[in-house]
Amino acid sequence: MNPKFWRGQPRNLRQAFENEVEVLNTARESYPNDENPCPNILSYGTKEVSIEFCGENYTEEIGWIEMERLDRIDKPINSLVDVVKRLHKVGYTHNDLTSMANVLQRNSNGFLVLIDVERAEAVNDTLVQGDLEAAERLDREIRRLSVESVSDTMRQLNMDDVST
Repeated sequence: MNPKFWRGQPRNLRQAFENEVEVLNTARESYPNDENPCPNILSYGTKEVSIEFCGENYTEEIGWIEMERLDRIDKPINSLVDVVKRLHKVGYTHNDLTSMANVLQRNSNGFLVLIDVERAEAVNDTLVQGDLEAAERLDREIRRLSVESVSDTMRQLNMDDVST
């Protein structure tokens, strides 16, 4: 961003932007280039975030786009979970995962692009780390229960087929 942009802007806006750049730079290092969900961070003496979207620079033309309808939800959800886990592993919480509006799908490869991390916080507080560990345990338990539930449903369906 041009330094003139910050004149007259609230200080917390600049801090939020600088925090987002720092988080994205840190998270970027944990991915191979072809799977990286972080937008490119460009620096020409000032900090800029250039979000590549569908092979174009999203910052050049901002507007609504029509995304391809996905018949399967598991790939984007698994990719989102992976993005958040990797963000946690590099020492940050996202703090703004309220909807899928925080994530853009990149091209046809199905990988998600991580955005809106200006509220991200470093995970060095023991309470936050404990919350993350508890969330991971809860996630494992939910997955285990859903697998058991699917297995029970399949068994029940098979029993119904046999009895008819």
